[in-house]
Amino acid sequence: MSTIRFTAVQNASQRQPIEPLAHQDRSQLFANHVFDKNTMRAYLTKEAYQQVCMAIDKGGQIDRKVADHVAASMRDWALS
Repeated sequence: MSTIRFTAVQNASQRQPIEPLAHQDRSQLFANHVFDKNTMRAYLTKEAYQQVCMAIDKGGQIDRKVADHVAASMRDWALS
């Protein structure tokens, strides 16, 4: 049993490290994977988009129908 573990540790120590890819600014990288206003505009109806923006900007609420539409749109966006 210990020879298997020793062999595994030896094989792991002989591997070459993988250099990470040079990415852009981290905040820009994060922004690529966010359901932001531009993405919402593409996936939501005009009325739903306006209601969501009003809720975001003024702290209002959205009704249940719009919330369901937003959830379905987010799911579609995430799976695309």
